[in-house]
Amino acid sequence: MPVVLGVLAAAAIGMSVFPWMIKLPLTVAALAYAAWLERRERGRPSHTLDFDGDPRLDGVVLRDARVELHGPWLTLVRKDGRGRWRRQTWWHHLDAVNRRRLRLAIAGERHMLSPPMLAP
Repeated sequence: MPVVLGVLAAAAIGMSVFPWMIKLPLTVAALAYAAWLERRERGRPSHTLDFDGDPRLDGVVLRDARVELHGPWLTLVRKDGRGRWRRQTWWHHLDAVNRRRLRLAIAGERHMLSPPMLAP
């Protein structure tokens, strides 16, 4: 994704009205920054969220956790091992059946979904 955004930024700079002496370094900087972001993102570990039985993140049972589904984004709000709150957001590829399974898996007493965003 960062590479696509970098190419789009370079194209936007190329179509700008700046003189070529300004466009060229800005284009190179945009592409270099996009490459750096892509490398940094690829170095991050991937996480697995398992919601069969007790919800687990990378094999660790989630005790104080809340899952928020906003369109294609899944946000997990949880406490880490040190007791600090962490937010992790993923682009999920869940179909309607698995989204419902996820909601049911975390709907117990310990796990709570965020309230719906509707007026009373």
